[in-house]
Amino acid sequence: IIKFLAIAVVILAFSGAAHAQTVTATSPAAAMIVAPLTITNTAGLHFGTIMRSAALGTVTVETDGDRTFTGGVTLSPISPVHTVATFTIEGEAGRAYTIALPTTVNITGAGTPMAVTAFISDPAAGSYTPAGASTTLLVGATLSVAADQAAGPYTGTFDVSVNYN
Repeated sequence: IIKFLAIAVVILAFSGAAHAQTVTATSPAAAMIVAPLTITNTAGLHFGTIMRSAALGTVTVETDGDRTFTGGVTLSPISPVHTVATFTIEGEAGRAYTIALPTTVNITGAGTPMAVTAFISDPAAGSYTPAGASTTLLVGATLSVAADQAAGPYTGTFDVSVNYN
């Protein structure tokens, strides 16, 4: 036992205090600030003045401003005239964003609500990368007119969304 104690004392006497090792690494820190996206409606979508008939029909307003019809409707040139919806989108130049259009909305008035469908836009819905900070978005759609649709004004709203990718 004395030998073991003597060896333990010798080992303890020659051992030094263990020092903790400290190492350091550096990491960069950064942030990217972008202008917020905004979208402002500057003109509403209007299908113009339409004369009904005993047959159903449709009226389409294209993004280039053209208006066409199918079936039992007649397009009238009297006021109010048709207009394409116009929006101004502002954000960070060169940063991609997504344009989302509705699928169906109804406009209501004196008679049966009328469905507005087949929304189209220029630039097209989906991912878009603008050259500048501001973009004009044009939106058209198709209106379904029932046979013998009741006369009078019909109104409603629709939403267009934009989000950075």
